[in-house]
Amino acid sequence: HYDIASRLDGFIAHLLSYSIPVNMIDIRPFPTATEGLETIIDDATTLHQFDDNSIESLSALCSLEHFGLGRYGDPINPEACFICFESIKRKLKVGGHLYLSLPVGRERVEFNAHRVFYVQTIIDNFSDLKLMDFAYAAEGKLELGGQDIHKYDYDKHDGEYRYGLFHFVK
Repeated sequence: HYDIASRLDGFIAHLLSYSIPVNMIDIRPFPTATEGLETIIDDATTLHQFDDNSIESLSALCSLEHFGLGRYGDPINPEACFICFESIKRKLKVGGHLYLSLPVGRERVEFNAHRVFYVQTIIDNFSDLKLMDFAYAAEGKLELGGQDIHKYDYDKHDGEYRYGLFHFVK
């Protein structure tokens, strides 16, 4: 499994606890050695170290929305997350799985923190992949399957973020 810059203490820790090796792709080196975790220093907007159609399983959980805003030492580029979306599609092999979580709601940039996306924006950007499943994480609850993708499009959120959870297959 490959992952783009997700936090270690969630999904990645679960994979590692089941002895599933994880290759973490990040622009920063991971500060400590962790059994089963390999860090690949790379610019995830290009993923230039990977061949096209080579990755079978890839996740990016609450990370891509930060790309291009300079918060983590990356260069300022308002299109960086969209460039990364294109790279992900190229690098994922046919039949490969993509797991994403991103803040969703009224589309905007909260500089220099992160972007918030309409769910439709994510679906449109990955339209050449098949959306297998979609859910929301909102207000401390998980809203599974069959959700209205426009439910939070105009939500003011009042400090409570909503996350879209996407599973695509190429």
